[in-house]
Amino acid sequence: MFARLVRLDARTLSRARAAQWLNRLTADIDTLDNLYLRLLAPPLVALVAILGFALFAMLFLPAAGWLLLGLLVPLWLVLTVGCAAWGWRASHRRVDRQEALRVRAVEQVEGLAELTAYGALETHLDHWRAEEQGLLDDQRLLGKRTAAANALTTLVIQFAAVGVLALGLVALSSGAQMVMLTLGTLAVAEGLGGLPMAFTQLGATQRAAERLNAQTALTPEQAGVTLQGGGAAPNLVYRDVGLCQGGRWVLRGVDLILAPGQQVAVIGASGSGKSTLAQLAVRAFDPDIGELRFDDHRVAELSPDSLRARVGYLTQRSELFHDTLAANLRMGDPAPATPSSGRCLSRWICTSGPRRCRRGCRPGSASRGVSSPVGSASGGAGAGDAA
Repeated sequence: MFARLVRLDARTLSRARAAQWLNRLTADIDTLDNLYLRLLAPPLVALVAILGFALFAMLFLPAAGWLLLGLLVPLWLVLTVGCAAWGWRASHRRVDRQEALRVRAVEQVEGLAELTAYGALETHLDHWRAEEQGLLDDQRLLGKRTAAANALTTLVIQFAAVGVLALGLVALSSGAQMVMLTLGTLAVAEGLGGLPMAFTQLGATQRAAERLNAQTALTPEQAGVTLQGGGAAPNLVYRDVGLCQGGRWVLRGVDLILAPGQQVAVIGASGSGKSTLAQLAVRAFDPDIGELRFDDHRVAELSPDSLRARVGYLTQRSELFHDTLAANLRMGDPAPATPSSGRCLSRWICTSGPRRCRRGCRPGSASRGVSSPVGSASGGAGAGDAA
């Protein structure tokens, strides 16, 4: 799933938030991991145990065997088919509510400064509490229905055990046979005990499978021919380019020619498509109409990797990975570290880094900086230094 996800283009990935993709890669897959352990093997084992023990009981007391079949087989159907139907809606709905709650939590943490600055913190918390309350209501409902099914299981098993004892007394069976059949009846209950909880959650398993199947059906990764040639500055041409997102034209009828070495600033209101122009240039996604040309090549026909190796592109938001500053700087060129590359990184820290370095590096301070974890305050380069 993850291998396919990372090859999707930015336009496809933008259909959901990062927290939603993460939820599908963790919670949904975890839900399906339990399919065999909770929904396939246990009911089959329980059914085989019921049929096997009922046939065994018939060898000693035929009436007891028929009693067990008449009580435990319908109970098995209630605990599987009945519980699945009883908890379907609530468990199916719980998956989406759980995802919505997690998205709210991520937004609360990432947007805390903005929410506080605009006085919207309490409003967002109210939405969070509403999502949480809906999830809790579903969980309580499922818990009550699971408890009711467990109570029914206990009552039927106890009734079956008493019935076996009564039939043994009527038939004047030996005490050893009566004890064996009674204990066996109680043992069968162990196989039925986990079925209510598993099958009231069947709707959640179905919903997780639906979401993962929808993800696997997404448009496959972009492909294209490898861009050949040196590193000379290219021509970049937009011809009647248009891009539609969410039923709205973000760009339409754009014509732009960027000559080698030319510097251009694009100015416009938020949402007018400035960033989209840059994303099209590195083939984060392809336009709906028109074309882009990189020298004599159509961008839509080029391999994204080879194109991005020739185009420098700095996004509005640059992520600092949980690693050293040197490892973050090497993301663009993952060549093995050498003493010379270490000196280059150290020199970069001293010339482009914090003011204290530009005033003069202390012996060894730069080398400690590039090997420090990003965000570390212990004599190394922090997140602000790297930015």
